[in-house]
Amino acid sequence: MKAVQIIEYNRPFHYGDFPLPDLGPNEALVRVKASGLCLTDLHLSQGRQRIEPLPRIPGHESAGEIAALGAEVKDWKTGQRVLVVIDVPCQACCHCLTGQTQRCR
Repeated sequence: MKAVQIIEYNRPFHYGDFPLPDLGPNEALVRVKASGLCLTDLHLSQGRQRIEPLPRIPGHESAGEIAALGAEVKDWKTGQRVLVVIDVPCQACCHCLTGQTQRCR
């Protein structure tokens, strides 16, 4: 698969071919069609926030389609369009109730 990776901190992103990850029984592989790189990704690449081990593929704001499903996944289908969301808001705090789920506590 083609991907951009953080190979080491304070270095440019690396673009290249990488092996497909092994898929667990409850996981989905998403063929990313669009992805945003945000300040979190910049901080990770600069080492301001560290995530180990490297290398890592940045971009947690992505959209695409399901390319493969683990054996136990029931409610999704390959080819289905998806949006990757890494936060799970509580839907109960004042921020969630006013539509500001990015500020959920």
